[in-house]
Amino acid sequence: MKTRYFFLIALLAAASLVSCQQMEKPVFSNSASSRMENVLDRFQNVLSNPKGGYGWYMAYFTQQDKTMGGSIYTIQFDKPAKGEATIFHEDVTPAAGWGDSCNYKLSRDDGPVLSFDTYNVAMHYFSTSSSEYYQSRGGDFEFELMSACQDSVVMRGKRSRNIFKMYPLEEAPDTYIQKVVQMSQDMTLGMVEAEISGGLVVMELDLGNRTITIGRKGALEDELTSIPFRFTPTGFSLYEPLDLQGVVFKDFVFDSDNASLISNGITFNMVVPEGYMPYSKYLGKYQLKNALGTREVTLSEVKKGSSYKLSGLSAMYDIDVRYSAGQGILLIFVQQIGVSDSGDSQYWLTVSDGSTLTWSPSAAVCTKVDDVEKDNFVLTFTDAGYYPSIAISSFWLAEFTGAPSSNTYVKGGITIPEWQFFEKDAEMSFPITLTKIVE
Repeated sequence: MKTRYFFLIALLAAASLVSCQQMEKPVFSNSASSRMENVLDRFQNVLSNPKGGYGWYMAYFTQQDKTMGGSIYTIQFDKPAKGEATIFHEDVTPAAGWGDSCNYKLSRDDGPVLSFDTYNVAMHYFSTSSSEYYQSRGGDFEFELMSACQDSVVMRGKRSRNIFKMYPLEEAPDTYIQKVVQMSQDMTLGMVEAEISGGLVVMELDLGNRTITIGRKGALEDELTSIPFRFTPTGFSLYEPLDLQGVVFKDFVFDSDNASLISNGITFNMVVPEGYMPYSKYLGKYQLKNALGTREVTLSEVKKGSSYKLSGLSAMYDIDVRYSAGQGILLIFVQQIGVSDSGDSQYWLTVSDGSTLTWSPSAAVCTKVDDVEKDNFVLTFTDAGYYPSIAISSFWLAEFTGAPSSNTYVKGGITIPEWQFFEKDAEMSFPITLTKIVE
């Protein structure tokens, strides 16, 4: 009896939310099962008939603590409804299932549930395990439906318990996604500031993790606010509204001509820190030099305004390099660079203080430039300060018999010459310099 009672309460709550309006009177003439079927039918009708007819876009956040920014899905539910949806995601390319379809279903649990129940490269992108994310990235493909109307659909992830919202598209799904991707590439701002009632406010954008840190200029670290965002066709949108000194911010428009952001009538202008260099200036060939020798390497574009590939150091692997748009510097984080021929061992680029190494993905080194005005500038690697437990003074090529841990570490690092720095050593100590080759 208690179970049936709670099921009936959940059913009535779902029915009151489905139309985005409070129902005026409950209907008890049908069975609980029949009423749930009516609720599911009404949800189905909304999903298949969005305003404008183009489908929906969904703001997708994976982290429960919201330390990572969001991304965009577009979803077209079939009409008439036969249980098939066409899905796009900004990080899934056309060659990897871009715009593929998958099956979906509406079912009942404690309330109405929307599930994408056949594998789809895009929809299951954040919930699929890999060597890098062995527990996946906390994504959802099953959602509790909370409310739905022509203007929005509100859902809660069954796994993450995050709130997801869908809004009707005003253009074709692939066109919308392409605009979002283009904005993520075009926006290279790092630090901006604006005069707001009460003083100067500074905002730093972490474009890689898609988060902002904002507060009054000169504030202590614990006085600053961090919040994730997602890109839009015109700029970016925060996970939730932010009230700062009496002004509420949510959506920001990027003005590329003036290198600024505009939100709620306030203009944030770009701040150029000392030693700042734009993303494009780093592209090209370099002479990499250290105690082991000299070698020509190349920095090539991976994601405009965000990342590069460093090639030429070894024939066996390339190194991922990030660009900090806020500081205009390069960052190399600890990363996996390959596996053994047998597949039993993992090879990692780690960092060390000369005696102790770390395989923490948060540890990184950064670059400092000698003269931003020179074409043949010189970059020097130094500790980025993200992992204070050790003072990083070298790169170390480590080998692990499985996922990195103290139990799987193979003493001596990678001993295979083809994988070593300059085919000589597992360690490359500072100083390490990159001198730009002017062609």
